[in-house]
Amino acid sequence: MGLESVAISVKVRLKLSHLIYILYEKEYFGFWKTAEIYVDSIYDTIFKIPQLKHSKTANPKLGHFFVRHKANENTTYYIIFDKKDNRYLVKDIISNHDKLYSKVILKP
Repeated sequence: MGLESVAISVKVRLKLSHLIYILYEKEYFGFWKTAEIYVDSIYDTIFKIPQLKHSKTANPKLGHFFVRHKANENTTYYIIFDKKDNRYLVKDIISNHDKLYSKVILKP
């Protein structure tokens, strides 16, 4: 069994970079660095995907699997990915506040 690798799409990297901006601009965090730490914790979960419990998405076109990242009491992020052998490609990330949530995470 080879080493497991996790790749992150440009789309996801951009979304996470933008999330730092949004968290700071909307004053969820008073300091830029605190918003970066929040997003870093999401990256930590992404790189632990091989060890976490995988669930199937309701819409495989967007990605076959997801893992949860519970950010706080009100927000859970769903990290959507595909897997082939020991390789993982993170294709998207949405939160429970996102419009796509019910189409991707909940079974129709």
